[in-house]
Amino acid sequence: VNHHIQSQMNRLNKTISSIKLKEDDSLRITTKDHLVIVMNLKNFRDQLDRLEEFISFELISGKIDFIKQMDLRYKKGISVYFLS
Repeated sequence: VNHHIQSQMNRLNKTISSIKLKEDDSLRITTKDHLVIVMNLKNFRDQLDRLEEFISFELISGKIDFIKQMDLRYKKGISVYFLS
């Protein structure tokens, strides 16, 4: 899990500081600069694919540095919290 997530974070020049497994089988991944990514162990591969697509899109948009949290636990989507 760590390797797959860190490879995506490398694209953003971010480093994972912690990965915590919660009681509901969700993963809370935090980078050194406090970006939080929430995922489930169930359907991890699908969520990782969505993360990769989202990062590719946001790298073009220029807004990636304003993202505070991403939640990939949705079946077909992603929830993103931007700093205002």
